[in-house]
Amino acid sequence: MILLEHGPGARPVAFREPHAVVVAWTPEEVAPALARLDEARATGRWVAGYLSYEAGYALEPRLLPLLPEGRVHPLLSFGIYDRPEPAQADLQKPADDVQLGPFVPLVTRQDYGAAFDKVAAYIRAGDCYQINLTFPLEASFTGTPA
Repeated sequence: MILLEHGPGARPVAFREPHAVVVAWTPEEVAPALARLDEARATGRWVAGYLSYEAGYALEPRLLPLLPEGRVHPLLSFGIYDRPEPAQADLQKPADDVQLGPFVPLVTRQDYGAAFDKVAAYIRAGDCYQINLTFPLEASFTGTPA
């Protein structure tokens, strides 16, 4: 299930039970997958899913050699649906049953500092004017996703 708190019409909707799932693991699969999603939309179907940041490497030939190796998630994954369904009931969350543990950075402070210094150097050199420097975090979670 894919839940959107602010779906079409600014109301909560859910996408359940897709007719098909379109997944691309390799760069060569990205363009045909996007074409298949466009075809579905052209016939009145809805698509919901995600396009990973790394899929951008597959869309620009000059960046393709920089595609990170060892990915554990597909470059894109979408379901094809008839329509979204109302999802108000899916948003009822029992607060007592939900717990989020502390966030733990998956990079060291030293590595982040080195990355920040590199970003600052790019900006000072005029190679770019803005960069979003992020890092992964990990946390434990108990409860329902809603």
